[in-house]
Amino acid sequence: MSAADPVAAARREIEHLVYHYAELQDAADWDAIAELFEHGDFVADSGVGWRGKEIAERRTANVRAYFDGTPRTRHVTTNLAIEVDLDRGEASAESCYTILQGPPALPLQPIAAGRYIDRFEYVDGAWRFSYRRSALDLLNRFDAFRHDYEPPEDAS
Repeated sequence: MSAADPVAAARREIEHLVYHYAELQDAADWDAIAELFEHGDFVADSGVGWRGKEIAERRTANVRAYFDGTPRTRHVTTNLAIEVDLDRGEASAESCYTILQGPPALPLQPIAAGRYIDRFEYVDGAWRFSYRRSALDLLNRFDAFRHDYEPPEDAS
């Protein structure tokens, strides 16, 4: 962390974690997401939570991979607000997300929008997720995102 402004340095490190999660999600890198949450819980709207390898197993089972090995999504994270408590080695953040998807035979479209409520902890010189709650606010064509969706036969 920068000695000149440790709060700003902490915010940058936390921003990286938040945005890196979105990149990993779009790349279908479930093992890397499992590593991000090795010490933290990922909790869905239903209140059910997973940690570490459980996340990778769930994503592998429930997210369809297309011809390029990805879900053909782009997670756009905005409105990121971060609060840092250096004395306690804790931080919290809230952000909004919009998921765009462009599967074969369908136009690029928003399929979901919601909020992330995050908590972080500072351990061994680095920030890491300790908790993430995903609150789904809007849903559109979720069937296209699920692994069991089959495009029409004339799909290219």
